[in-house]
Amino acid sequence: MDKTNVQANFTIIANVLDHIEVSSVLGIEPSYIRHSNEVLNNGRLFGHDEWGIGTEYEESLDINDQLKKITDAVYDKTAIVNEVCEKFHAKCHFLIVVNVENGEFPAMYFESDFIKFATSINAEIGFDPYFLSNCE
Repeated sequence: MDKTNVQANFTIIANVLDHIEVSSVLGIEPSYIRHSNEVLNNGRLFGHDEWGIGTEYEESLDINDQLKKITDAVYDKTAIVNEVCEKFHAKCHFLIVVNVENGEFPAMYFESDFIKFATSINAEIGFDPYFLSNCE
């Protein structure tokens, strides 16, 4: 039987972003980068640059388990994240991807420490839920 799983991502998004500089000043290797000139499957350009870190999909019934892994990596780097955003006119974004299996929804709330951190870097937060099997 498949289990509900969650992935969390933290992304810095800008029209133009120096991925190497961001990695260097944060002291973190990204899980993924995207370039504005990447061509998508529909033939369009991606349109912006992204530098991001993320968890793998992990069996979970609480999104905070994955969010904590991401925030632990950047929590003490608030000033640096804000400097990067100012320099590159960038935005921060958290995305939580939830694959719901067998109607088992994870706890989906934000702990106060996460809220404070997300606010301190002016981050946006999004959810990408998928209802897979037996989710009536």
